[in-house]
Amino acid sequence: MILRRCVFCVLAAAGLVNQVQAQPTLSCPAGQAVNSLNPGGAPVNCIPVPDVAPLELAIVQETAERKAADAEIRASINEASIVGRYAFTGTQACLNVTRGFNADFTPIMPPPASGQPAPVTIVTQTMSSVSGFRSFNADGTGTSEFVANTLNYSPIVYNNFNGLVQATVSGIGLPTASSTTQAGVFAWRIEDGKLIIDDNVGSPSGVITAGGGGRVGWTVSVRDLPNAVGVLGKDLRILTLTQDGPRVEVGVQTSPPDQPPQVIETPRICNRERTLRKL
Repeated sequence: MILRRCVFCVLAAAGLVNQVQAQPTLSCPAGQAVNSLNPGGAPVNCIPVPDVAPLELAIVQETAERKAADAEIRASINEASIVGRYAFTGTQACLNVTRGFNADFTPIMPPPASGQPAPVTIVTQTMSSVSGFRSFNADGTGTSEFVANTLNYSPIVYNNFNGLVQATVSGIGLPTASSTTQAGVFAWRIEDGKLIIDDNVGSPSGVITAGGGGRVGWTVSVRDLPNAVGVLGKDLRILTLTQDGPRVEVGVQTSPPDQPPQVIETPRICNRERTLRKL
């Protein structure tokens, strides 16, 4: 006992007892957190921990509201139906042949010449830029109206001399340009995610308004048009159409009433593409 008291006296004299007793508390009570530590050995400064449950609830609620707003914006941007009016632009390239086409879509050549005048086959190429409107009705019908600006290249004349077919550029048919306004009625349907348009319900017809090699005022029309087909995407505001394949159609030009009656029918194969944007 005397020995232990002496040891304590020695430690106390050295000041070690006070240092041990002065060690700071390194934890806080429940519901509080450490705010600061005093390097000099003072007790830890503790502060109450705020209740974060309302903040977490507000964050969850705001996240849900933002998701709902994003879905509403997407729904307002994307169309659920094609019913409505679209503006469109596109191109059209045609191969026109006076005698028509074979089954493999090659021009029918003239028979061997046996007299005068010798029979010929005339082939012309045209390129057009087309712009206008299509209106889709809910009952599967629709109307179209458009303007076509066309370049008509020089005709190529094919002769058959004793079985030898020769081609020459016509010195009479000069290159021309023309503009037409046309309108028509069509039927449309959706099959397997594809939009199919049949323009033969009321084939487009109109009038030559400029150029045309002196045929201003002539009426123009087309029959046996191929269907236009487009694959529908998520956003129905923009539609892209093309033909469902090559097909022989017939372009018809008719002289106006104040001129001698004349009807020119020309078999042709065309390639069309259209981009439609909903208004």
